[in-house]
Amino acid sequence: MKTPAAGTLQTGGEQVAVGVDPSRDALQLAILAPHGAPHGTVSKRFPLAPTSLRSIDALLGQGQEVRIGVEGAATCGAIVLLHWLRQGYDIREVNPQISKRLRECFTEAHTDASDAQGLAWSVRFHPDLPQVRLTVTTAAWKRLSRLRTRLVKAQTGLYNRLHSLLAESYGAVYKRLFPKLKSKRALEFFQVFPTLDDALNDLPQVRSLLGEEKAALLEEAGRWGEDVYLETLRLEIPLTIQLLFAHRAAIKGLEAKMAELSRADPQVERLRAVLGMGTPLALTILGHSGDFSRFESHDVYAAYCGLAPAVWQSGQSRVYAKRRRRYSRPLRQAFLQLALTQLRLNPESRAYYERKRGEGKPHWVALTALARQLCKKVYKLMSEEAPVMSAY
Repeated sequence: MKTPAAGTLQTGGEQVAVGVDPSRDALQLAILAPHGAPHGTVSKRFPLAPTSLRSIDALLGQGQEVRIGVEGAATCGAIVLLHWLRQGYDIREVNPQISKRLRECFTEAHTDASDAQGLAWSVRFHPDLPQVRLTVTTAAWKRLSRLRTRLVKAQTGLYNRLHSLLAESYGAVYKRLFPKLKSKRALEFFQVFPTLDDALNDLPQVRSLLGEEKAALLEEAGRWGEDVYLETLRLEIPLTIQLLFAHRAAIKGLEAKMAELSRADPQVERLRAVLGMGTPLALTILGHSGDFSRFESHDVYAAYCGLAPAVWQSGQSRVYAKRRRRYSRPLRQAFLQLALTQLRLNPESRAYYERKRGEGKPHWVALTALARQLCKKVYKLMSEEAPVMSAY
């Protein structure tokens, strides 16, 4: 056997358990060597840098069987995880509740070092934790889908804010001026005329834009009267609309880039064959699911997506099903969104939903049931190379 280099863990080739608790600028490691090894526990902190990853590799040594526990693929960063996967390390995803309970069995302290030790103990005592199987492609799709989600969420917040501002500057009459506030025509109008008083100050222009009937509605509403608060609304409303236009352009540009980058990916093209599945939704599912082979069955995958209930039973009581707390929020949202789309486009999905409603199920329960069926079909499509099915 080759003699280990100085400064490496000498374990006789047995498995090393490693817990990683990251921060913005550092990686806190707790390394548990097998029983009888010269080094029992090593706790070290490394600055977040490429040289630190090479130092960690040197510390763990060559030819060692290493199992690393992290709280999630997003906590350490994809670049770090991809590096460790290339080194052949076995990376496991640990639910924070599991590592917290194990940490509290040994210490009441709550530090980065103790958190890392809790993760190391988790992978030592729980060999069946889900494995992280990340590729450069899935990491990129996950990053892009999360960026789009943040932009859409921020855009929705701006629309809600604009509704609140216009309710102050125009009163109830603003809702009667345009069928949809999101239309470009509506936004451009309120950018030029942010308050009711501004619109009444230029009625000829308003009549040419909206027509006589809507201009009469504004005249009937009357003026607020000039004051400092109205002046602040004149400032805030155009700026909010400007931000909305910027977000819309950013989302449009991002979606075009997502389509361009994923065009050559056969998995994306396969998913997009599902009725109602656009490129952003396909990238969300692929990025957050990773390798479908890590799920033993479609039931396990449905549980990971939060679409299968957990069992609750105690003593002689009835067995109950309750909503899971540990699941992928983005995947649950993606399949619910796909279910809503299929309600409009797929008669078979609509019939399945109506059948559940006929059984007395509330809307969200019936929609979740449909989402689970879609989840099952996607799992079979991606893991068993089944033919594409447009039905649920």
